[in-house]
Amino acid sequence: MDSGVARRHRPLRPPRRADLRLVRLAPIKSDKCRLTPRPPTSKPNPGRNRFLPPAKPKPAPNSTSFWTRFPPGDSARSPRKRNTNSKTSAPASADPPFMRRLFTLFLACGAALAAAVPDAFTTNEAMQKETRATTVLLEKLHISKKDMSAVDMNSVLKTYCESLDPAKMYFTAEEVDEFINRYGKTLDLYLQRGNLTPAFEIYALFKKKVGAALLALDKPINLNEPGTFGIERKKANWPDDQAAADALWSKRLRLDMLSELLGEDRQNSPRADSTKPKAAKETGIPEITLEKTKEAVARLKKRYDKTRTYLNFDQYEVEEIFLNAYSSQYDPHSTFFSQQSLEEFEIAMRNSLCGIGATLADEDGVCVIKDILPGGPLEISGQVKPGDKIIAVGQGEKGEMDDIVGMRLNKAISRIRGTQGTIVRLLVDMAAGGRKTVVLKRDQIKLVGQMASARCFDVPNGASTITLGVIDLPAFYGKNPDGTGSSPSKDVEQLIGKLKKMGMKALIMDLRKNGGGLLTEAVDISGLFIPKGSVLQVRDSQGRSEDYRDEDEKVAWNGPHHRRRRHDARQGLRPEYHRVEPL
Repeated sequence: MDSGVARRHRPLRPPRRADLRLVRLAPIKSDKCRLTPRPPTSKPNPGRNRFLPPAKPKPAPNSTSFWTRFPPGDSARSPRKRNTNSKTSAPASADPPFMRRLFTLFLACGAALAAAVPDAFTTNEAMQKETRATTVLLEKLHISKKDMSAVDMNSVLKTYCESLDPAKMYFTAEEVDEFINRYGKTLDLYLQRGNLTPAFEIYALFKKKVGAALLALDKPINLNEPGTFGIERKKANWPDDQAAADALWSKRLRLDMLSELLGEDRQNSPRADSTKPKAAKETGIPEITLEKTKEAVARLKKRYDKTRTYLNFDQYEVEEIFLNAYSSQYDPHSTFFSQQSLEEFEIAMRNSLCGIGATLADEDGVCVIKDILPGGPLEISGQVKPGDKIIAVGQGEKGEMDDIVGMRLNKAISRIRGTQGTIVRLLVDMAAGGRKTVVLKRDQIKLVGQMASARCFDVPNGASTITLGVIDLPAFYGKNPDGTGSSPSKDVEQLIGKLKKMGMKALIMDLRKNGGGLLTEAVDISGLFIPKGSVLQVRDSQGRSEDYRDEDEKVAWNGPHHRRRRHDARQGLRPEYHRVEPL
């Protein structure tokens, strides 16, 4: 029996993981997709098993790089091309029938998924690079040394759904299970190729379900129907199916409606006189009229319209939420920043921004000026006051202005901020009446409220009092790249000196609201309380340690060092009476 006959009768093995990587994973948004067989080659390669995929050429020694593994153009949306001229390629006509059926099945599933969620975002080239880089950096540089194959992709999908729907009001358990069944086994391939189709399709369905849920406000709400609703739903389970989700949403609407009606009644009713007897009518449930119900429904619609606007993310925000769901599987502190989040983080770290010098707020979809920062361009111009509304924003001295009414506040702010020295035009709806166009030149704004501050208290100490200093440090911020700005270590040192002049005998460093920041500044602040020496060590994924030391022998505070006991903090004692113990 020749080898050809033996191969025909050999039982087919199941496709390996390498085979599945050749399958097109992304939805195909066309009903005209079909397979076109290649013409048979005249010289089949007898040295290769025709059921194996063509071998990839190995890279040259010492030339492996990130882009060698995942080239920028290799996405799950573009099929991998075979080199028919290569001597190592298997003949195209030798593709086994089961592989053709498998490929056709994926094409059909992709078309169905695309039809189910037609408004999903698409992955651009920048997102592909960022996604690939995130997976490789976590896999290679994270201290846990966790391979991607060890990451629970089902948990990634669940975390992503919980990030979109933390109250578990919109998705159902059936839908979450469907996400896991659809993407759980191939999500690692999507991530390796930088394809965010699963994230975008899940978010598109989420938006659709939010819109459908808000339509329930157009239907009558039965306030007489009994029921209970757990307000804290972070640890609750997903509703089993859509019927259970609708029932849960109905309870939520009844609760919100009753809260609106009863809250309005308490707000408008005069204070009760305890010296006068209450009438029987006054002690019962307040009367709920049709007019009150309509007003409450209008307020609820306005509130939920804001919720829908808030949940209207762009594709970069969806990317950030999804990649953070993935990075959380390594540890809760590894975070992916989108460009906008990175800018906000840098503003918080530098305590400065380039803008017009105003605090803005969203009121019914309109950007309202709440406060004007001292020394900023808005204060210097003197043309705008708190309470005025910004209707449109224009860039430069000429050109069209973009309407920002109904726009999310962070999007409106991104249009108002810009490079120092550039011109921005604001169409302002004045609270006193009328509209005007205000032309401003952007400048650097120092956020004094986010910097270190100090207070002084006289605390009872037996028969006398003791002067206690408290320094609030909201973050370990730092200077700008050009050297300008403030350093928290210098600020804290100056504050300690001022408190000493006020007769301070004890000091508290309040870090309760401190979310972190620059590690070097944290080391420098520690050096204000200890003499020269090692402060901490950092160990990387390769086991290498870096020693962070304080080389300055100068000490800003040489008094006794104490720390607050944890159980005292849980008991909620007043700050001036907390017990302390020596370190």
